[in-house]
Amino acid sequence: AYSVMVTDQCGSIAGGGLVMDVQDITAGFTLNYTGDYDVTFFNTSGPAPVQFLWDFGDGGTSSVMHPGHTYLDTEEHVVQLTVWNPIGCVDSTTALVRPTAHLYVPNAFTPDGDGVNDLFGPVGHDLFELEMRIYDRWGQVIYETQDPGMPWNGKVNGSGEVAQNGIYVYQIKATGRRFGPVEYVGHVALVK
Repeated sequence: AYSVMVTDQCGSIAGGGLVMDVQDITAGFTLNYTGDYDVTFFNTSGPAPVQFLWDFGDGGTSSVMHPGHTYLDTEEHVVQLTVWNPIGCVDSTTALVRPTAHLYVPNAFTPDGDGVNDLFGPVGHDLFELEMRIYDRWGQVIYETQDPGMPWNGKVNGSGEVAQNGIYVYQIKATGRRFGPVEYVGHVALVK
């Protein structure tokens, strides 16, 4: 509660009381790793935040309530959320974020020689060990490599023959400088 006393030029005093409920604001958020380097942030601040400023710790920022952000590395980042309520009270909080997935494996490629999506293989930062096998629908190995710089060009066992349009099974074991061994098994569509 606040009391206000006013004295005018003639010395008259007037007074009154004012009761004002001032609510603090508390910043808070949770996060969800949604892709290889993608993180979605959920603002849990309250009560009634009206302005938001996210600092993702890598130079990126946002002013939306529940942003998503893509990191370009697997480093640890300090994320800060600052929030304001309608009367200007402010609070902030921080959390450490470290992207957990380390590779992206496409689900299709087009080995047609046009220079776009002609090769298939895992994409990731600092990949240095790789074992990749591609199987046809009968379970036969049609491509195999241990060289991270040798993605599949769609040819069967290194011959000049490009495999038929279809779905192929891949098995990938990979290690990077900043992540331990991971294994992926899945399907890739070859489309000519």
